[in-house]
Amino acid sequence: MKFTGERMIPGTEECSSKSSIFKEHVERYKFASRFVKDKVVLDIACGAGYGSKMLLNRGAKKIFGGDISKETINYCKTKYPNKELSFSVMDAQKLPFKDKYFDVVVSFETIEHVDSPELIIKEVSRVLKPNSVFIVSTPNSMTYGKGFLYSKNEFHKKELTPKEFRIVLEENFGKVEMFGQKTKNNIFIRRLKERLVIGDFKLYKLKDIKNPVYLIAVCKK
Repeated sequence: MKFTGERMIPGTEECSSKSSIFKEHVERYKFASRFVKDKVVLDIACGAGYGSKMLLNRGAKKIFGGDISKETINYCKTKYPNKELSFSVMDAQKLPFKDKYFDVVVSFETIEHVDSPELIIKEVSRVLKPNSVFIVSTPNSMTYGKGFLYSKNEFHKKELTPKEFRIVLEENFGKVEMFGQKTKNNIFIRRLKERLVIGDFKLYKLKDIKNPVYLIAVCKK
C-alpha cells in the first residue's frame, strides 16, 4: 500500500519512529485508549489499522475498523488477523450498523475530508449507545497550514475553527470537552480553556497549550 501522507503505514520510511506526524497519530490513539477498556469500539477511517490494534491491546472487548478504501482494508486484514478485530469497507456518512450498537466511537482526522462533517457526526450519534463516548479530532483551521508545521492539505475539503467544531458536535452530543494537540519539544495533548468574548470564542493558554494544530473532542450523549 502506497504512502500518500494521509494514511500512516508503520514500517515505511515516512512513518518511522522519528516521524513527528506518525507520532501525533499514535498519541491520539493513546489518548483514546483510556476510554475503551471492556468496550465495543468503532474506529472510523482506521487507515492501516495500527490504531485499532493499539486500542485492542489497551483492553477493548471488540474493535470494528472501517475505511472507505478497499485496498486499505485488505492490508488491515492481512496485517492484523485477530478474531476481536473486524475490518470492513464503509462510508463514514452512512455507517452499516444498527442504532445504539457501540460503546465508543473513535474517528481521527476524518471529518475534514467531506463537504458536510455534520453527516458523519450524526451517524456516529446514531450508532452510539446512551452514555457512550465519541473521541474525534480534526485540524484547527486557525493554525493548520498557516506556518505551523504543515502546508495546506489537498485532501481536506472543510477545516473547522474551534468554535465551528464545538457547534457541530453539540448539535448531536450533550457534553463536549475540547482538547488541543501540538508539537513543541514533545507531542502533547492538553485541555482547552474556552471563553465567550464579544460573541466569539478565543483560546486561552492552559499549561503549554496555545494555538493547537489539531483539535480533539470527547463527546458524551
